[in-house]
Amino acid sequence: MSGRLAYSAEVSMSLRCCTLFCAFLLLLASREFFGKTAHAAASPWLGRSALDAMELFEHAMSLMREHVLPTARIHRVIKNGGAAANIIPDYSKVQVWLRDANIAAVEDLLARMRKAADGAAMATETRAKVTVLASVRDPVSNEVLGRTMQKELDRIGAPRWEERDTAFAKALQKEVGVPEVGLAAEIVPFGPGHGDTASSDIGEVSPAIPLAELRVATRPLGTASHHWATTACSTHPLGTKGMMVAAKVLGASMVDLLADPAAVAAAKAEFAKATRGKPYVSPLPPDAKPAVL
Repeated sequence: MSGRLAYSAEVSMSLRCCTLFCAFLLLLASREFFGKTAHAAASPWLGRSALDAMELFEHAMSLMREHVLPTARIHRVIKNGGAAANIIPDYSKVQVWLRDANIAAVEDLLARMRKAADGAAMATETRAKVTVLASVRDPVSNEVLGRTMQKELDRIGAPRWEERDTAFAKALQKEVGVPEVGLAAEIVPFGPGHGDTASSDIGEVSPAIPLAELRVATRPLGTASHHWATTACSTHPLGTKGMMVAAKVLGASMVDLLADPAAVAAAKAEFAKATRGKPYVSPLPPDAKPAVL
């Protein structure tokens, strides 16, 4: 399940479904290489392979992985590598995801990757194009809103797991090869760093409006997100129970804020202090177009 945002007129609250009660920063870019096609057997000297350029770029990135911060993550998938083995490809494309603990580190990774792409293009006599498709930055968390949600989470309590929920969770854990410890049943106290990390577009909401994030258990401990095990929980009663707790906490928190203008004012004052001198600037270029990822 993905995070969903709930807004009031002046503040925002976000839900992320996970294994614990509770950021990597992210940039998504495509690297395209343009060469010259030719018959790979009859006249290969006439061609300049965009696939060669991409392979050289990939090798450079593999070597770079030794020289990045421990917090960095680099993922990629090849979207286009040519049409047929006997045709020198004049086009190739690789999609790359960059993650790190703050946006400055991510931008440094991007600059280094641009050099790798340019170097690969120069070496293969092709042309490289780098396009930033999406980006999220450091979220600005709001303590006033966070404590409001924590109060309601403490009052409402964790999901009340039944024996069948625990049995299902342990069966999933056994299937995917992680410890069979069941489900999170404790509420994590409020505090900096409590919870876990994730890349989320809340980083783009938080510089514009006060924000707090709620994390609720909807899948077994140790299971991976973006995995069939998570999908299997989405329509199971254990997933529904987690979502019901989240809905109650978000709804009750909104009621609290609507009834307490002073709390909203305090959240806005905290936000103004946290963002002073840091106006919102889109991470995408002015001519960016919507992209199908």
